[in-house]
Amino acid sequence: MNNFILQFCLINICLLHLLENIGFLFRIAGIEESNLVAGYTFQNTLQFSSRILTFIFMPIFALLADNRTLLITFSQIFTYYLISFVLIFVCVYRFKEILKILRLIISSQLSGKTVFRSIFQKKVLFAFISAFILIKKPNMSAIVPKYLMPNQKEALKILRNFSITYIPTYSCWIFISILITIFPERPSFLISLSTFFTFSATIYQSIIFDPWMARYIENKELTRSIYLELQVLRLRSIFISFLISSSTFFVIKKYFI
Repeated sequence: MNNFILQFCLINICLLHLLENIGFLFRIAGIEESNLVAGYTFQNTLQFSSRILTFIFMPIFALLADNRTLLITFSQIFTYYLISFVLIFVCVYRFKEILKILRLIISSQLSGKTVFRSIFQKKVLFAFISAFILIKKPNMSAIVPKYLMPNQKEALKILRNFSITYIPTYSCWIFISILITIFPERPSFLISLSTFFTFSATIYQSIIFDPWMARYIENKELTRSIYLELQVLRLRSIFISFLISSSTFFVIKKYFI
């Protein structure tokens, strides 16, 4: 039962990452609708929605830790990263379909509907469900597309650095779970470390990435390519995070558990 509850918490975190990722796609939708402010506004709305998921999983996660019944397994680690990878992969592979949905949400809100009614329209919900069910045979040449040209060195450097900051973000709760498994008597302190895992991505986005992006706000094609390339690089971040977390788990299991 405890294993199921922990897996439930980890799946909630996967959904949190998905909402945060779609927030950047809302920026593209805002560009397409000639209203970048609306795109940023809906990104903030998704970030607020992700806090609701935090409200759900954090008390449950903390309760497991306080009861000293939190014992993470490799299958849970693998499942967490697999779900995270698949969700972000869908954002890359089906981004055209998702972009149409986001543009519909923005246009509905701009036409007078509330944010809540714009998002929770039946056609929007059904379109999202359809987009995340991979029925079509994958086009291998389109699975990991390149949106930026090799000569756009500055953009590639900024994006690569930004994607690296997401490695600790994706591994945050896995590492905390591993540490609580080893040191069950210090759950509060270990849970508080989540701020340090997510610190780098937040700082980099606020101080470097967003101010740099502001320079190219008039270049819609470049801006669009940058945000789409970021989706691809996040797949790499998830994979690297999985390798680091898995290696750490097996080393700790061998010597500490």
